[in-house]
Amino acid sequence: MAFGGPARGKTKLPFEVGIFTDEITQDFQKALEFISSYSLHYCELLELCGKNLMNLSQEQLDRAKALIAKHRLRVSDLGT
Repeated sequence: MAFGGPARGKTKLPFEVGIFTDEITQDFQKALEFISSYSLHYCELLELCGKNLMNLSQEQLDRAKALIAKHRLRVSDLGT
């Protein structure tokens, strides 16, 4: 880190940094791979499969939950 601080990824921030998955790509799995590749721990959800979260089936929500767990991420925000 600049200014002689701790190395990148070693500092505990007082807030959670997440990225809206659909702003990376519409491919949810690729977005999760991107987020986890930067050692981030949180994703933010607005749309999946081109639909607002509120319009997803239970099956789609369960699949999203499983993919999030597979990448060891947590959800920091829902943009509904």
